[in-house]
Amino acid sequence: MQSIVGPGGGSRQCRRLDPRRGSRGLSLVDALVALTLGTSVIMATAQLMTSAAVAANSSRETNLAYNAARQALENARLYKGAKLASTAYPDAAVFGPIPQKAQLSDCSVSMSVADYDPPVKIATVRVTWTSASRMGGKKERTLTALVTPCGVTP
Repeated sequence: MQSIVGPGGGSRQCRRLDPRRGSRGLSLVDALVALTLGTSVIMATAQLMTSAAVAANSSRETNLAYNAARQALENARLYKGAKLASTAYPDAAVFGPIPQKAQLSDCSVSMSVADYDPPVKIATVRVTWTSASRMGGKKERTLTALVTPCGVTP
């Protein structure tokens, strides 16, 4: 410690920097560690946000496909009293419009109808589409319901 006399005549203690003891500021290593930790946190958060967005998009597509299948069954139900042939319908839009198809990429909706317990029939709707997520690929959802001459059974 060294005494310094100030302008008012009072003395103050002043500490000399000793190169052997180091300085009191941040070293380069401290700054690099902090930068690395900060970058790691930011990257993990970005990856989490990306995964959440992909999951939300996949969920939206699946919901649209399910609603398209329900719409196709609803269109078949509207054929009350009409003879529903036990056959495969490659395009379920023959029963009526399916607006959800326009919101799915490369979407097709097919329906197959088979005898179950006359006069009840079983209708299976299959919706296939190409996923817009980064995983891509074809996806498919199937919905099955019983159909009576009065429409779909509850």
